[in-house]
Amino acid sequence: MAKNYTKDFKLKVVKIYLKGKMGYRTIKRRFDIGSTSTIRNWVKNYRLNGEKGLENKMRTRKNKSKKDSSEEEILRLKAENDYLKKLLNIESRDIPKL
Repeated sequence: MAKNYTKDFKLKVVKIYLKGKMGYRTIKRRFDIGSTSTIRNWVKNYRLNGEKGLENKMRTRKNKSKKDSSEEEILRLKAENDYLKKLLNIESRDIPKL
């Protein structure tokens, strides 16, 4: 299971690296971080977006915006309506007219 690191912890690690006092491997061992690529990503994100780049991003389906959910529901209902219209049309052709 992946570890979750706080923004403050990430910032501390990034600043240590950027000062040039320790390399990725040393930092990984000293702070018990899963891999050096994790630190590299933090440094890259910090360089691109500052401290905001170190904020934790939730990766769950529950975080979908309401707009996305509504649009998906509309598409599903349109498809259902089309299916039902076709079914109704087929059945009406099969009923003999009196």
